[in-house]
Amino acid sequence: MQDTQPDTELRRRKVWQVLVAKATNRQTITYGDLAAAIGSPARMAQAIGRADLDPISDYCREHGLPPLWVIVVNQETGRSGQDAATDLDTDAERERVFNHPWFAATPYSSDAHPQRRPL
Repeated sequence: MQDTQPDTELRRRKVWQVLVAKATNRQTITYGDLAAAIGSPARMAQAIGRADLDPISDYCREHGLPPLWVIVVNQETGRSGQDAATDLDTDAERERVFNHPWFAATPYSSDAHPQRRPL
């Protein structure tokens, strides 16, 4: 079986870059548009949420950063897909994300993030 870790790491870094750019411009992005922005097919949009946003969320929490994932929204509702799964006030957290100096933060890297255990 071929090791896909380099592809996963590259995809997560691309996701980070897109989210930082959007946050800096005070914009949200849909899962589908995020998939397109990193060159993935639209059918991969839901997988990006689980596979890539979860580690980025962990990275933000571990490094004291606002939850960058809150700017990724459902196309139909305009709300974060995590709204129902968390007790965060996602509107307030989104403002924290928009106001954070992201270009001063250390970018996501699995080198700075412990491996997640499989579910």
